Amino acid sequence: APNPFVGYVTVQLPAAQAGKLQLDLLDQSGKLIMKREYLLQTGLNQLYLETGRLPAGTYFLRMYQDGLFTIKKLISR
Repeated sequence: APNPFVGYVTVQLPAAQAGKLQLDLLDQSGKLIMKREYLLQTGLNQLYLETGRLPAGTYFLRMYQDGLFTIKKLISR
């Protein structure tokens, strides 16, 4: 279920091994709003993504790691 956010998003992500992660924030039309890269450590990682003052609406967080991606739906207030 989407979680409402204002100004930032926190993502908790387990990693079986250390490596790179790319996070993309997209608007409803699929337009790239921002892109960030993180270095993950083995185990549970907590990532902080500053989003600034986005207009209220639905956004998507696309996470790329090891050639695979996951998409999460987010709601900005």
